[in-house]
Amino acid sequence: MKHILLMLSLLTYIANAQEIKVKRIRQLTPDAVGEYAVSGISPDGKKLLVTTLNSKGLYLLNIRGGKTRTISELAGAGYGPVFSPDGRYICFKSDEFSNKLRVSSIQKVDLTTGETETLEKNSRNLTQPLAAGNNVVYMANGLHQVRGFQDNGLKSTEKETYVMIEDLGLVLYINAVKKTLNPGGDGSYIWASLSPDKTKILYYLVGKGTFICDLEGNILSSPGKLNAPKWLTNQVIVGMDDKDDGDKVISSEIVAWSLASEKKINLTSSAERNEMFPYPFPKGKKIAFRTPEGELYIMKVKVR
Repeated sequence: MKHILLMLSLLTYIANAQEIKVKRIRQLTPDAVGEYAVSGISPDGKKLLVTTLNSKGLYLLNIRGGKTRTISELAGAGYGPVFSPDGRYICFKSDEFSNKLRVSSIQKVDLTTGETETLEKNSRNLTQPLAAGNNVVYMANGLHQVRGFQDNGLKSTEKETYVMIEDLGLVLYINAVKKTLNPGGDGSYIWASLSPDKTKILYYLVGKGTFICDLEGNILSSPGKLNAPKWLTNQVIVGMDDKDDGDKVISSEIVAWSLASEKKINLTSSAERNEMFPYPFPKGKKIAFRTPEGELYIMKVKVR
């Protein structure tokens, strides 16, 4: 795979003994030519899950070498897939139309054997799957479902903590006990996730911006406009500051937010490229992102 190394001037921000540096950005070139978006990263950080720009299809991309493997060609398969903790299984939601109505299913793929199993079939009301320990959880027709990655049987989440969006509300589960939070009041909550240490919740409230709260719903930090936010570390999140004209992207930069300094830190600033939808690697040392044209990049960062 041909790697295009883009050496940037190091962007550094120092506050409260915290320093974030961009060390390098390089472009990935998949062997299967196309326009791609990042939709997941393997637990070992060696592979990306990628999809088309409209989330049709799901492909496993080996970062070293650029070899791609087709996981699914189904519509919607690339939106919000999840890995099992050991990286062996992938679960994803797919969509199809039946009698002019959209129905959704959840599939589980064993990357070792190549076998695909259907966990939920042709549901009219189905949420994206979420990994909770060794289980995958989702809502199907208003019912909370828990399935084991190792089999299709019902499992327990008594030792798990995770956050979900249910009916556009923010819901926390601790030891299988449900707790509705909605810390910003009524509204549409999206892009919700737990910090790596599971002590804080990141979410976006449509019309109000990005927020971070504790497990009781007390707001800890208010980054403001930061679209598609994700955790980089327990104290740093990343997202994008993007602008459009209603039809196409005019500008977009990758931005970090430090909880320690309560300030935004631009990680990119390039007139020739619009960086979008950052996706941090598990150890918080790299960030994958794409451009509106479907080019894939990996940014190496140092946080201390």
